[in-house]
Amino acid sequence: MATQPASSASSPARAVWFPRWAEVLAQEDLAIETRERYRVALLQYLRFCKESRQRATVASARAFMQQIGGQRRLGVSQLATWKAARNWFFQAGARRPPALGKTPSPAAPSRASLFRSKVPPLAATDLGGPAWERRLIRALRRRHYQWRTEQAYRMGAGRFAAWLAAQRRGRTVLTAEEVDLRDFLSDLAAHQRVAVATQRQALNALGFLLREALGRTLADFGGFTPARRPKRIPVVRSRVECQRLFAALDGTSRLMAELMYGSGLRLMELLRLRIKDVDLERRQLVVREGKGG
Repeated sequence: MATQPASSASSPARAVWFPRWAEVLAQEDLAIETRERYRVALLQYLRFCKESRQRATVASARAFMQQIGGQRRLGVSQLATWKAARNWFFQAGARRPPALGKTPSPAAPSRASLFRSKVPPLAATDLGGPAWERRLIRALRRRHYQWRTEQAYRMGAGRFAAWLAAQRRGRTVLTAEEVDLRDFLSDLAAHQRVAVATQRQALNALGFLLREALGRTLADFGGFTPARRPKRIPVVRSRVECQRLFAALDGTSRLMAELMYGSGLRLMELLRLRIKDVDLERRQLVVREGKGG
């Protein structure tokens, strides 16, 4: 589905205003898993636009894809799907689809009203697609969760929805059971090899979604395979290398480096060091509360 953006949005500087993209995407004749991947990709792109203070243009989309490609977070097939999602966004946004249903599309909020309400522009216009996502967003915003937390929870829940569509045919987020949560969290660790923080974030997102947003009473779904922390071998300089390093320094910089090396002080502990923390007679540091020794 590697199509080019529509001609009306072909100019890199021309912005596309498409606040109801999630609703339009939900009506597209695409596989459930494909729609979910498009949604996740577009949420990331719009978040990129918000954080970099850019509009949704072809130029910003190219910059976003270059950033994603440079980070090497996605495989070749996933990268192609994200590019297809970007192209769909500009094609559908350029067509300016009519409002869904009989009710007209509400007017876009002005910059002044968004500033007064302290609601990010993306949050004001993106109210979710599926029913479970809309209920999740309402629960998060009622409790005044941070914007970044909302995005993280939506991504975690969206990942679960895509997994259900692929692995549990006929099962949805609204009908998911404890065994589905356990299997999904285990799959994150065993097959997708996510980091510990990613698995924990997914756990928090799904717990909040089912308990707080959907009002479900969950039984114990522990016993899933935990993600493993990567083994990082520390880099240690030899004594000769340290001597060469000190020889390249002089004055205060050398004194600070030698003091850190000899006493084990951290950087901020060193910078906050005072005369009274040093025993001048014994020429050693005095171990005090909040200081290294």
